Amino acid sequence: MPPKWRKSIHIAFLKVLVAPFKSQLRELNEERDINIYTLIHDARVGKVEKMLNDNFDSVGRTITIGSGNRLTSNYLYKNSEARQTYLPQSIYTQSEIASRNTDFTILVPEALSLQATDLERLKYLVKYYTGKDKQFKVEIV
Repeated sequence: MPPKWRKSIHIAFLKVLVAPFKSQLRELNEERDINIYTLIHDARVGKVEKMLNDNFDSVGRTITIGSGNRLTSNYLYKNSEARQTYLPQSIYTQSEIASRNTDFTILVPEALSLQATDLERLKYLVKYYTGKDKQFKVEIV
């Protein structure tokens, strides 16, 4: 600014003009930080475990991820027949199979005392970072 315009009224006027841009820059930087955090944390077990501990247990970092319980399927036909034989009654229901077939188990300590809304948020975050094709179970130990 030229020296003759360096008065308090002109400086205040410039601050008023710049204020919306400052708030917009702050919002963009916050959004950028969120995007970088999302890009850094992917579906790897260590990254998901770190993300869960960042959100729910930043002090103790006691949330762990254990191995899953993958079942092998028993088919009722030979490979040479190349077709299934359907039984009149089902052996397992879809919910029984889904509850037993898991890719990994999230072990949450009981000392955290997570509420139902926290558990829903935990499940949402895990689905978001791992993808919808992974099946998991949350156990409170």
